[in-house]
Amino acid sequence: MTSTDTYFLDTSFLVVHRNLKDENHVQAVACFDTLKQSSPHLKLMLTDYIFDELATLLVVRLNKSKAIEICRAVYDDPIIRLFSIGRSLFDEAWELFQKATDKDWSFTDCTSFVTMQYLGIKRGLSFDHHFKQFGFIVLP
Repeated sequence: MTSTDTYFLDTSFLVVHRNLKDENHVQAVACFDTLKQSSPHLKLMLTDYIFDELATLLVVRLNKSKAIEICRAVYDDPIIRLFSIGRSLFDEAWELFQKATDKDWSFTDCTSFVTMQYLGIKRGLSFDHHFKQFGFIVLP
C-alpha cells in the first residue's frame, strides 16, 4: 500500500455520504465511487476519535439504532482501518490545540491532523474546511 492509496476519512464525509438528504450527498457518493474504481488498493483511515464523533453525532441527529447500523458498516468495511491515537499523538494534538489560537479547530480535528502527519497521509475525504487550512489535500 502506498500513501497515494490511503485517504483519511473525516466525520463530515461519513455523515454526508450516508445522508441522502444532504446537499453534498451525490458529490460524496461520486467521489467515493471514483476512488474505489481508480485505486484497487484503496485504504481509508480513521481514528478512534472520528469513530467516537460519528457515533455520538448519529445518536443525537438520528437515533441509537441507526447510529449502531451505520457505525457497524464503517467498522466492518474491509477498506477502512481504525487507528487508535495513543498517548503520544494525544499529547501532540493537545499541544496543537493550545497553540492554534487563531483557528477554531476542534480537539478531534487536531487528533486527525497529527495522525495524518504521523502516518504520512496527505489526502482526506472531508467537507470540513479545517483540513485545507492545515494544508492537506481534501476531496471532494
